Order: sequence, then structure tokens, then C-alpha cells
Amino acid sequence: MPTTLKPTKTTGIFTSSKLNYAVNPAIMKNFRSILTVNNAVNILSEAPTADKIYTYNGKNYAKPQFELLSNDNNSGVPGQKGFQFTKDTEGNLRLNIIAKAFHPQKNVTPLDFKSITVVLHYKNASGIQKVHLQIIQIVPDKATNVLKHIYAQTVIKEADKEAVYKALITPDGSSKLIFTADVWWQKPTPNSTPTRSATPTPPRRTTPTVKDACSIFDKNTIKITGNSITTTVKKRVGPMQIGTPVPLLKFRNPSDAKKAYLALKHYKLDRKCNVGSTFTYFLSGNNAPTGKLRGEDAIEFTPSKLQVKFVQKRWKIVEGNRYLFDFGSNRNNANKAFAIIKKHGFDTVCYIGRPNPGMTYLKRTKSQRMQLFHAVIQPRMLEAIRTTAQPAQPSKPQKITVTSQQILLFDKEDATVFQGFFDALESNDFKWRKETKIKHGEIEHSYYYRLTNDPNKVFFLPQVYRIGVNHKTGEPKMYLNLYENEKDNGDKEYRIQMTMFIEPYYHPLAKKDLLLDLADLSKGNIKYVENLVLGGYQNVSFKIEDRFAQENALFSIKITEELQQIDPVGFTITADHSLESFEAFKEEFLANGINIGKIFFDLEEETEAGVTVKESHPINVELNFEKLKNIPLTVESIDGGTTGILQGFYLKNQTPTPVTVENVDLTLLATNDNFIYDVDYELHTKGVTWPLSLAPGDREGIFINQDDVDQLSDKNMVWTNMVCEPYGVRAAIDPEKIMASVVDRATGDTQQWTLNVSSPLFENWDTCSEEEKTPYKKIMGVLVEIRNSQGEIIASCELNKANPRQLIKMTNTVQQLLNTKKQDNRKYEFRQTNITLTPSTPSEWESSENTSIEHLYIYPKV
Repeated sequence: MPTTLKPTKTTGIFTSSKLNYAVNPAIMKNFRSILTVNNAVNILSEAPTADKIYTYNGKNYAKPQFELLSNDNNSGVPGQKGFQFTKDTEGNLRLNIIAKAFHPQKNVTPLDFKSITVVLHYKNASGIQKVHLQIIQIVPDKATNVLKHIYAQTVIKEADKEAVYKALITPDGSSKLIFTADVWWQKPTPNSTPTRSATPTPPRRTTPTVKDACSIFDKNTIKITGNSITTTVKKRVGPMQIGTPVPLLKFRNPSDAKKAYLALKHYKLDRKCNVGSTFTYFLSGNNAPTGKLRGEDAIEFTPSKLQVKFVQKRWKIVEGNRYLFDFGSNRNNANKAFAIIKKHGFDTVCYIGRPNPGMTYLKRTKSQRMQLFHAVIQPRMLEAIRTTAQPAQPSKPQKITVTSQQILLFDKEDATVFQGFFDALESNDFKWRKETKIKHGEIEHSYYYRLTNDPNKVFFLPQVYRIGVNHKTGEPKMYLNLYENEKDNGDKEYRIQMTMFIEPYYHPLAKKDLLLDLADLSKGNIKYVENLVLGGYQNVSFKIEDRFAQENALFSIKITEELQQIDPVGFTITADHSLESFEAFKEEFLANGINIGKIFFDLEEETEAGVTVKESHPINVELNFEKLKNIPLTVESIDGGTTGILQGFYLKNQTPTPVTVENVDLTLLATNDNFIYDVDYELHTKGVTWPLSLAPGDREGIFINQDDVDQLSDKNMVWTNMVCEPYGVRAAIDPEKIMASVVDRATGDTQQWTLNVSSPLFENWDTCSEEEKTPYKKIMGVLVEIRNSQGEIIASCELNKANPRQLIKMTNTVQQLLNTKKQDNRKYEFRQTNITLTPSTPSEWESSENTSIEHLYIYPKV
């Protein structure tokens, strides 16, 4: 009988509108988004009506041409696509384009334009259709022959999807983009001296080019021969003919040779390059190897921190006090190798067979960086003119319409256009994967994820479950209820019912590792996934640890042993304690925390054979006041005043609880209308000693590391958003105080123990003889004060002839009850003061004679 599958649950995790279950990231839109309002009029000696180059004031100009940015434009802007379909948050299919206004000749500046329209032409059964694209932003470029980048988009209606798709993959020339721009020009004013009115463009920072010195080998013919790896000549060298076998690498043992073979194949290396005799690296084509290989002997470094230094009479490339590469007396080779590292963006060096490795290779694990838009904030205008002499009547501005078109034809398998991102992976199966981040030899965190047929949605499981936090107070969602229970023998006892609200915790660094994995798997097509969801499962269950489920368990009445179906977004665990077992639980809980049980997901996997279900690895449920689910912080921006450039942010603690913050995770986005063009993960803070302490109401300014900003590439990019996710946010108070607060908030009957205080003398006054009364006739009453074992006066009463007996409530809180949970431990002290016309001195404090008796007899002292 076939199994009936329950609907898949999908719960948002990281989208900003559904971050109740994780840290609420502040999306700070302080990187200036530029939408050009351009009033530029080009100054030329003649009308630019022809398709030729015009020279004015020593510079060359021509009408702008328009074309889409290519997917491989050598611009150092990974992931920036000229033509791409995406889905917005409402499920609409959007076409996004990035085009450039340029001229093919490097020394020719395109004439500026005031306005532009972009129209998509495509053919369906009714003929040629036209769809106007909305201009989102226009961004100036720094290159002489590239004027601007034009960002535009439109929604493709559901009824038009199939026709648009067929038109784009059909080679009939009917699919095209038509660009129409208004170019305004006028002649210079007579008898005037043209001068620049715009602020001079700051000089561009240039990096000296360095060529790779490489030998090329055939990557398809490499093989292991004993302890060596051999290949064949791909390019004739001297007398060697193409196809000649040559040794490539030699090792001490076959095991190292096999590791090298796997590395060469994994990274598709086909060039062995050298700087001198001590610095060797490999390339794939002209590109640096990227990604990761299991079991690598790898050392990461930060390129921005590298320096060439003369250390102990040798030239070395160093990172702080760590020596990475040694060049002996050859300073030139050290500088050249330093430039090579910068050129390829190397950030990791790997060894096979240390010491004296048989192979050393460098790779890049992080995307090459892009630049925050600093200098060019307003659109560049061409040679606006002012005159120093009294101008004559100027000529009137005139408009010329410039039109160009680009034919559109794409391969239906083109993932970068049609967003078939996951087709580039191993298969079309959607299976769950588990990855583990190991740091310093220990597991830092693990993460489960599963791809879906939506390229912007990935199923993602939490790393751990923890006690939830009240976002207003910062206190744990843990509640106690005190009640009276009758035993089988008829005796009564007080019990504590404990309820804990458990919530999932997602570590921001695990999320980042996931995104980097996806980028690696998709060969860079997936840059960022906004829609990480808790889904792709049938059922979720909780199982308590065995030691809490046994007959002699810590809990007198056992905690719920197993919850066969829970809500993984948040669920409650209820335990029932005697007063003694609660004290034992509290002691263990406050000492090291308790792993009380594990969560299991029944995960759905989609394969060609159908849907299968497997059980996940267990996810711990932690009870620990030092590891509560993150306490929320407010994140506010620090901008650069008139520059509009984000300088940093404020972290503010708006809870009444002091907190410490382990660190923050920063992600930089280039986005427009929910479409993300690019991502940068390598942004850090400066001048902050982590962890950071914040008292209630405190606000701490955090600044972005300027070195990270300076390393962003010179290529054009406008960053619009920064996601800031604080993590490791913990209450900076003693866990015992947190527990005391939880106990103080307990509900139930709090009048558990009363002390009967009486004076036999005053009770029997009328029956006493005159001789017995005489010593006490001047005493009108006795004031009795009671204090607990902590020295706190908890009650007082007055005894006299009219009221010779009083009841005192000895436990007004659950905490006091816990402190006196055993009848033979009801310790207190008392003192008495005679009430007379002349003030009397209080007696010394005395201890109760018998702590198991709930009566205190007071005799006035003469």
C-alpha cells in the first residue's frame, strides 16, 4: 500500500519579515542607490548626427552604443549578469538586464544622454510584441569609453512566459532589445575660454600588471607512475614534440602522488607556473583554482595583510609574524610573487607531502572583491562649460535621438539566464546534505540543507534547539507553577511544574558556510539565497535522554519521554518535580547546562524513483542559561554625513538585561527591487574587542574595517544593502540570578508554611495569681521579630493581653519554600522587645529550639 505523504511545511528563517525565530538582521540601505536625473548637454562644434568620432577641446567623442554586459565581461564583478530571469517575493517572473552605454574604441568618450528607454521585442502567434522595461538605476562608470551602466527590469506575465522563452531560444532574429536615448548638444559660446566646471576626477589607483611564467600540460593525460605524476606536452617546447610524456611532479610515496592527482583533476589544472625556484603555483587556463577539496593540507591567509619584508637577511612574504614564502636574497622575485598573489586573489596555500612537499599550490576560496562607490556619487557629465569672458548669445541646445538594438538568442540550457542553477549540480535529485565546520580540531557547527526546484529557496535545518527568550525583557521563556499534591497514603506535598518553550537556533556563520558551499557547487551561479526555509520534512519528533526517562530518573514524575510530533518552529517541554528533585535539577542545570534530548526530522528526498524519507541526524536540545536563543539587539547605521557612505553601525541593548555579544556577521549586497546582483561576504569590523559588553540601554558604535573597503575592486558596482547579524548574544549576569528571577515569577499558592507565635503568659493572664502577675504589670506587650537564615527580617508581630497569639507567613515566595523544603530544615531566628512606657532594649537574636515544630512560645523578659 503506497504511503500518503503529508504536505511539506515551509517556514521562513532568514527573510527579514520572518526573523522572529532568529536574530533580526537590520537591513541598512545607506550605500547610496543612484538613479540618474541627468541634465547634461554635450558641447561640440558640430551636430553629432553621423556615426563618426568628433574631437572637441582635445578629446574624442561619439554617439553612445548600447549592449548587455556579458556574463564573462572580465570586469572582476562575479555574478553580475546582463540578462537574467528571477522570481520576486510575490512569485512574479522578472526579467532583469544590465546594459552599458559605451564606445568600442578605448580613447573615445560616449556622448551623455538625458533619458533612455529599453523595449523588449519578441514574436508570438499574434506577431511582434513589445514590452517596456522600467529603468531602475543608472550608474556612472570610470572607464573612458564606458559612460554608464543601465539597470532595468520588467514583469513577464504568466500568459506570456512560454512565448518569451521560445522566442529567446529561436534563432530567427525577432527577439531583441531596442535602446533609445535622447542626446542633447549645443555649440560652444563664441569668444569664451572653455574650462572644466566639474570637480576633477581623482586619479585611478592602478595595479602594475605581472605576467605568469607557466608551462602548459595536457590535463587529460596526467597519470600516476609509481611515486610520480606524468603528463604529455601540449605546446611544443624546444625539441619536445606535442604528446611527448614528461614528468610533472615527484613524491616520496604513492599516497602523496594520488593526493596530487586528485588535486590536479579536481581543480582542472593545466598550467604549472614559477617565480624563481622557490615559488610555484598552478592555474586552470588563466584562472586561479577555486573551491575546496576534502583532506587538503591548507593554510589560509588574508591577502590584504600580506607584506614583503626583509627578515633575518632574507626577503619574505609575511602575514604579521607568520612567514609564508621565502625568496632568500632575491627581492625582485618576492615582489613579483606578491603581485601574482594579488592578481589572482590567492588566499590559501596548500601542500602535499610536508615537510619538503612534492607539490605546492595556491587557490582562492573567496570571491574577488568589489568597490564601494566612493568618488563617483553623482552621474558624470561631459565637459560642462563655463566662460571667463562675458558670453555672447549662446546657441540653443538641440536633441538627437540615438537608437541601437541587440539581438537576443540563448541556449535553453543557459543556467545564468533561465536560472536553471541546479541543473549544473550532480543530478536533478533533491537530496539532503550534511556539512560540518571544524575549527581547531573540534566541530564548530554542522548544517543540513536540501536544494529545491526553486533556485532561490533552500531547505535548511537549525543547528541546535534552545530555551527561547522574551524579546522585551531578555528573560528566558521558562515558567514554574507550584501546586499541592496528595500522595497515595493521603499525605500532602508541594510540587513544581516546570514549562520551557524551546525554539530553533540558526548560527549566522553556518548560514554563511552554506552560501559559500552553494556558490562552489554551482560554479559561482548561486551567489546568495534569501529564502532559507525550515521545510522538506514530513514529521518532527523529540526524544528525551535515557537518563531522564528511567524509573530512578532525576525527575520524580518523569518528563514527557517522547513527543512523536512537534512544531519545529517552537514547542514546549513540561516536567513535574518534587521540591527535592527540582533542587537537584537546578544544581546540574546551573553548573554546566543540560542536553535534555534530541530532535529528529523525517526528511523528504526527491529522486527519479520518487519521494523517499530518511531520518536526520539528531539535533541537540540544550537547556543552558548561558546559551539562550539570541537576545535581540537594535542595529542602527552610522553614515558618513554628506557622503552618504555607510561608516558602521550602532548595537543597542534595549532590554533590561546586560548582555555580551560574541561578534557580528556582515554581508554586503548589490540589490534592487529584491533582485540581488552580487554579494560580498568579506567585510569585518575594526577597533572592537570581542566579545562586547552592553549594559541595559547602552549603545556601542562599531566601524567597518577600512582595509576591507579599500580592497574592493576598482570595477563599477553600487552596494545598496548591508545585512548585520549579531550572534552569541547572551545575558551577562550570573545564571543563578536568572534562575532566581524565574523562580520569583512562579505562580501558585505561596502561603505554604506559617509559624504560630504565642505568649502563654498573656493567654492565661486572667487565671494567674497576683504574685505571678506582679513582675509583668509594667509590660503592655511584646514585639516579636523573625528573620531567616540569610539574615533578612521577614515578619514581626505584637503580642499582648488582647491578642496573645499571631500567625506569621514564613514563606511568601517559591524561593523561600525551596529554602525550607524539608521540615527539619526550617531554620529561623527571633528576638523580642518589651513594650513599656520607658523604651526597652531588644533582646539578642535567638535560634528556634526545634526546627520541626511550627510553634514559637514567647515569655516576656523582666
